[in-house]
Amino acid sequence: MIERAVIMSDDTIRVEDLPALFAEAPGAGPTLGLGLDLDLDLDRLPGRTLREFKDEVERAFLLRRLKEHDWNISRTAAALGIERTNLHKKIKAFDLQRD
Repeated sequence: MIERAVIMSDDTIRVEDLPALFAEAPGAGPTLGLGLDLDLDLDRLPGRTLREFKDEVERAFLLRRLKEHDWNISRTAAALGIERTNLHKKIKAFDLQRD
């Protein structure tokens, strides 16, 4: 876990006191600095399990990161902070393929 200090002028934490990790684009849903729109289509959720939802989000995240690194497994794994073998397993499990 990464610990970060929040420096503030009084006892109130304001958005401007928070690290950029928590920045939001004007008019957009919260992104937590990940570039992901967290205003998900909740109409797709009824009847789905938490595991199914987590898998869908993880699959989309991995696919985005793979594209960012032009499907270079070593660079993508390093950016994700996981071992290459673990990334290979996830690619296979989620049946991820290049366009």
